[in-house]
Amino acid sequence: MPDRERMDRRGDIRSVELLVVGGESDPNTQRVADQAALRGVSSLVADTDDPQTHAMMWNFDDPVLEIGGHRVEAEAIFMRHNVFRETDATLHGGLREYVGAWPHVRVLNRASLGRQNSKAANLRLGEQLGFDIPETMIVDGRVPLDVPDLDDWVTKPLFGGAYTIPAADLAAAVASGERRGLHLVQRRLRGRNVRVFVVGGTTFAFEIVTDRLDYREVNDCGVEYIPTPPAVVDGSVALADQLGFTYCALDFRGETGHDDLVFLEINSFPMFVRFDTACEHRLVDRMLSVLLDREIGEPGREN
Repeated sequence: MPDRERMDRRGDIRSVELLVVGGESDPNTQRVADQAALRGVSSLVADTDDPQTHAMMWNFDDPVLEIGGHRVEAEAIFMRHNVFRETDATLHGGLREYVGAWPHVRVLNRASLGRQNSKAANLRLGEQLGFDIPETMIVDGRVPLDVPDLDDWVTKPLFGGAYTIPAADLAAAVASGERRGLHLVQRRLRGRNVRVFVVGGTTFAFEIVTDRLDYREVNDCGVEYIPTPPAVVDGSVALADQLGFTYCALDFRGETGHDDLVFLEINSFPMFVRFDTACEHRLVDRMLSVLLDREIGEPGREN
């Protein structure tokens, strides 16, 4: 396109600090949009619940992104796949390609975009960085588990984010087709449940209070914002850095009590609303700070 024509068309371009891409049905995306507005960030929301938003195009001549009827040039993009609706996989694939072609546009976890997050490799790397990890086996669920007492073991998929279930239930779940593929089988830990977010090298820790094996089963757990346990600070930051995560969360479980945390897994883009509420929005403020490359939040407030 000739330069004059490109210049003539730029009058309808929205120049913003932040483009938020995700469905209003996803409270995580909505929290970022709301907090950005509260903090006075110049932003635009592309609602993936609206079919029009999936009309997208861009080119290599100009970093203008056409999405949902808008022509926008953003300094940063917050994009989250909406797990509440299976409608935006192609859109997010296109956005990953866009930020790959325009490296000046800031996004979370740029270094790991498109990379598979390996639970097994992450466990090994966590161990190499000094974390204790649980006794772990990889099984397909069709062979009986050779352990003294199944009640002492739990299982979750090696791929995907399905809930953790008792190991005693695995064979039936595989036979019924409810669970497929390979599974991690790990010794059950009965101490406290701690999640540590790492955002741009800063940690935010929470204790999850629940009697359930997987606290995500229902929305009835307690979430308490706590100081990050000193024993896991350096390892958490180092693991996030080695994996290229500027935003992630690590899950730990006490073996029997409070001071013997064992590393379970790291999630590359976890949900965060309950945790952000518990810490009075420090978590999203830090995410915005990383995305915008300037401090966002209440002046003088400590993490």
